[in-house]
Amino acid sequence: MQLLTPSVGMFLGQGMKKCIDLVPLYEVPGPLKASALPGLHALSGADITGSFAHKGKVTWWKIFKTADRKFLEALGALGTTPSLTETVQQVLEEFISQLYISKTKLTSINDVRSSLFAKKQCKDENLPPTRTALQPA
Repeated sequence: MQLLTPSVGMFLGQGMKKCIDLVPLYEVPGPLKASALPGLHALSGADITGSFAHKGKVTWWKIFKTADRKFLEALGALGTTPSLTETVQQVLEEFISQLYISKTKLTSINDVRSSLFAKKQCKDENLPPTRTALQPA
């Protein structure tokens, strides 16, 4: 879904004197990746929201840069409807699995947790959230 219009900009500075055109920022990654950026930002955490332990924006960005269409569409779906479909939730869970174990074939966050715990690669507080914790309230 395209959320930016041809005339989108952002005003900065005291008195809102400087306007930055956001359209070029939208055009560089292409429409699919651009529409997924707000979802990536929301999922990866911000100053006023929770975030994943020891998984900063740079780690998320590395996964995002190589993400395929299904991941981008799922990220783009975040915030566009009051609830997420089961399919979108499963795809986001698979995306988060990649965050914790690069290039894994595991698609269940609970399987990723079990794998990391069994290999003693993570302390409890560094494990990914459970599937239940990922579901919207």
